[in-house]
Amino acid sequence: MSKKSENYMAQGIAIGIALGVALGLVLFPENFAIGIGLGLALGVSIGAGLEKEAEKIKRDEIEGL
Repeated sequence: MSKKSENYMAQGIAIGIALGVALGLVLFPENFAIGIGLGLALGVSIGAGLEKEAEKIKRDEIEGL
């Protein structure tokens, strides 16, 4: 995994932790760990999406030149 890939995953996980805390507090106050787990899963998905979008933008910029 490249350094950029790891960076996008780290950003996604950070977003996921924030979402997990919010989900845990709002939807699952009696079992906070469920919300954090769901948030982390969502965050990894977001990180993968960010990576794909960044690669697509980079590829479009190269082709546009």
